[in-house]
Order: sequence, then structure tokens, then C-alpha cells
Amino acid sequence: MRCCVALLTALTVAAWTSAAQAEYPGGKVITYIVPFAPGGGADVGVRIAEPFLEKCVGGDIVVIDKPGAGGTLGMIDIAAAAPDGYTIGSLLTPNLPVGTIAVNAPRYTMESFDYLANLVSTRVAISAKKGGRFKTIQDLLAAAKTSPIQAAITQAGADDHLVLLRLMEATGAKFDFIPMVESPQARNAVMGGHVEILGLSVTESANFKDQLETLAVAGTERFSGLPDVPTLKEIGYDITGGNTFLVGAPKGLPPEIKDKLNKCFQQVAEDPAYRQAIAQRNFIFTPMNAKETETFAKGEYTALKRIWDTSPWIK
Repeated sequence: MRCCVALLTALTVAAWTSAAQAEYPGGKVITYIVPFAPGGGADVGVRIAEPFLEKCVGGDIVVIDKPGAGGTLGMIDIAAAAPDGYTIGSLLTPNLPVGTIAVNAPRYTMESFDYLANLVSTRVAISAKKGGRFKTIQDLLAAAKTSPIQAAITQAGADDHLVLLRLMEATGAKFDFIPMVESPQARNAVMGGHVEILGLSVTESANFKDQLETLAVAGTERFSGLPDVPTLKEIGYDITGGNTFLVGAPKGLPPEIKDKLNKCFQQVAEDPAYRQAIAQRNFIFTPMNAKETETFAKGEYTALKRIWDTSPWIK
């Protein structure tokens, strides 16, 4: 009798879980928060995935851009939302861990989220205005050793800032950093001749190659969209850096909903049409499942915290 009761209970739970998965999202719209401005790499990457994800989830997804404080404001909104599966969003690294390390009273921690997946990433490209005085990375470094060069960055502690800081340390070059809050503003400042260089995602740099001179990429190998541009490693500086576009939700998602979202992101990653779409926009395909995403995010936190404890990038 006990065996039968236990079996009946297990079957009931399994049936309820299957039904919950089938019902979600049940006609309700899923909000996907992008904590950066429209037109940047984070926004474009999500909008490429959106129709593929909608097809798998079986419902509508609305992408909402909530820029501010280097992504911190949008990630606060993600952490504070109800953990019901109707709010998910982008948790970019290094911005995500930086927002917990370099802030006196952070409004989220690395434990504030359920990590779902990753699809794409990018690397920092050091770029200047097309037709300007810098044609190569060697031109830039020679000038920056003589007198400081203005460099547009999104914010202190962002991927572009960290790469340029490390380049200063390695070469003796000097940069005066001009925070621009978002990458489109930084990009436009350089293209308009108001600031001389910036560290931009290689995705954006490739998409604006007629207006930007990309001098070097902070990656382990050359980028397919800019095959003639050397890596910093090639010219003797072992410096890498960029954004990884993690996906997360408020901590406490129902397990069946988290499982469905995880499976849907994996299905998107396996779709040849999606892979073709991101390749056309010069993204780097770096798929991760939920467990791999959480491990990666917390590993980034550990690495950046170690750097902060010895050489804080905000003083």
C-alpha cells in the first residue's frame, strides 16, 4: 500500500511538473531586460536570439533596454523582479561581478540570480577614427608614451577600461579616460573626432569598420570579422578581455520553468539559422548551459576580486 501511495505521489508530481512546463508562459509576455543602451552589442545580441527563443518557449518576449551605471541599474531590476519566469535578462561580465566588488553597498550579489545560459561573447577591440593619425597599435603606443591620449570608455571597471589599464601597465603608455556611460556614445565620440581612441567590442568595431580603424584585439586569436587586425598577444602583450553575455533571472525560479528556459536556450544555440545570424553580426559563439554559466560567472567574480584587493581600478 505504501509503495502504491509513493508511486501515485511521484506520478502526480511528475504530471504537475509537465503541465506547468507546458502551460508556461501561458499567454503572458516574458520581459527580457538588457541593462545597456539600444544599438550596443548586448542589445543586438539579444534581439538576434529573441525570435528563436520565442518559438521554443511558446510565447512573446519583449526586450526592454534599461541602461545606466555600466549595466548595474538593469541588473538591479532583474534581481528585484518576481522569480516567476516572466522577467529574465542579460548579466554581462565583467560588469556583473564589478557591480558587487567596486560598490560600497551593492543592491545585488552573485547569489541574487538563477543563471540560465550563455550564447555569445565578444572581445575588446582598441579602435581609432578612420583616417586619423593612428594606423597601427604601434602608432598609438608610441604617441601615448610621449603624452597622454584621450580614451573613451563606458565606465571604470568595464571590460574596455580594464583592457586599457592593463595595456598602460604593460607598455608605459598613458591614457586619459573619458567615461561615456554606453558604448554607442563612446563610439560616436571617436567617429566624430572628439576623442582619439576607445576600447569597443570587436563586434561593434567590425560593424563600423568603414568609420573606425581597429588597431588590435584583446583576444587569444584573430577575429574572423577583422582578419588583418593583430591581437595584443601577437605583438607581445598577453592581454585578453571582453564581454560575455550571460542570461539570468531572479533567484528562486520554479525548477520546471528554469529547466524549460535552459533547454530553450540550448535549442537556440543548436539552430543553424541562429548561428548564421550571429556570425553575420560578428559575434563569437560561446554556448553554455545553466550550470556552466553559473560556474563561469562565479569564476569571474573570484578573479576580479583578487585584482581589486591588490590593485583597485577605482581609487
